[in-house]
Amino acid sequence: MANKTIGELTAGTAPAGSELLHGVQAGNSRKFTVDQIRGWASGVIAALAEGDLLYVNASKEIVRLAKGTAGQMLRQNAALTAPEWVTLPFTKEYTSGEQTITAGSPVTLAHGLGVAPKLITAEIVCKTAELGYSVGDVVGVNIGQNSSSVLDAYGMSVRRDATNVSVLYGVDAGVFIVIRLDNAQAAAITASRWRLIVRAWA
Repeated sequence: MANKTIGELTAGTAPAGSELLHGVQAGNSRKFTVDQIRGWASGVIAALAEGDLLYVNASKEIVRLAKGTAGQMLRQNAALTAPEWVTLPFTKEYTSGEQTITAGSPVTLAHGLGVAPKLITAEIVCKTAELGYSVGDVVGVNIGQNSSSVLDAYGMSVRRDATNVSVLYGVDAGVFIVIRLDNAQAAAITASRWRLIVRAWA
């Protein structure tokens, strides 16, 4: 009876069921019959479902990780011994186009997420250089009032539901106050020189 390693088997050569092959089990070299290997492989394959993964455990055995659910991500576990599925805090993202900034005006943005966003951020994009900023510079702005004075109406009100993100700009000219890039002082932007972008996650 021949005695071969698995790597010595060539395509088109079908070994007999009783022929011995060298293999490794639990870190030790052992000999298996072809039928034993076929039986093991058949058992593993029979247990698999579409989307499942195989990995090697601490005993050097190949084991199955059942597929996760929609939107989950694969990561290494804390012990660094096996992969695992984890549910992400956000699975959907929306980014608006550049919106005109007009004091006192509303903007309604259909986000298409299907549910109310959990998180919303906003930024303004410089379209005409001013206050030390160059064209294309992006500056984050608050969701809410944009001034330390309760009498000022800089900034914006933002509401959300399962369909829209609704923005209402404050009535003060410029709408947003930023820290100037040229002298680090606070100053209102010229609204026509900037555009608003809103991002939402759910």
